[in-house]
Amino acid sequence: EYYSTLTYGTHTLDPTVPAILANQGAVEFYVALLDETGAWNGFVSADHSNGGYSYLTDVTIGAYEEIIVTGYFGGEITFGPQGSNIVISNFAPHLEGFVAVHDPFQGWLWAKNFSTLVNGTGEFSQATHSGVHPSGDIFVSGVFSGETDFGGYSINATSQDVFVAMLD
Repeated sequence: EYYSTLTYGTHTLDPTVPAILANQGAVEFYVALLDETGAWNGFVSADHSNGGYSYLTDVTIGAYEEIIVTGYFGGEITFGPQGSNIVISNFAPHLEGFVAVHDPFQGWLWAKNFSTLVNGTGEFSQATHSGVHPSGDIFVSGVFSGETDFGGYSINATSQDVFVAMLD
């Protein structure tokens, strides 16, 4: 996570988190890429300029060299080049988990976030780990509290609990 300009070799990445959020400690995720010789080859990140901030918790490489990132966020994050419309949003007063998949040749393929109802009991979700099944399905695990929607399946936990979800 960062909130300042990063330079690795000849590659530079400028932050997109709004300054007002950065001054409150908000950051955004990135993944620095290396080629087979160990030379810096660029960055993978997302656009946080619409009030988004994020914390990266895990990176997994898929069967076809996709980069799978998991973490938690607030605000709005746009994945992909401008106009791609892969947007995740969380304007609740708590953080929510997310998973996104980046293809080295096509860019961001998809991004999903979890959604927890606000009921004032410390609700949240955090995706903390990911893995890939040989079939290509993605497994995500983490912690949550409250009534959380994991992509069409809602589970309610009155105190912090763990989850494992499969995404295809």
